[in-house]
Amino acid sequence: MVKQGADGATFCDGNGIVGQVGTARVDKAYTVGAGDTFNAGLLHGLSTGLALGDAVQMGVNLATKAVRSQRGALGAVDS
Repeated sequence: MVKQGADGATFCDGNGIVGQVGTARVDKAYTVGAGDTFNAGLLHGLSTGLALGDAVQMGVNLATKAVRSQRGALGAVDS
């Protein structure tokens, strides 16, 4: 899996199937903690049984929420 910032993430599973998850660009982005937030979403998704692509999507969504909040990782947990 390769995190690509504003371009989302690309992943490949054990069978060689490649996928891409996109995200919306965020103006005035504050990216501190975005990678860690992505990892937390990915690991949470995998540990709850999501397919790889769905877990990557969860990571991208959580990281995007954190960046959009302009509060870094703390913004990922805001309602």
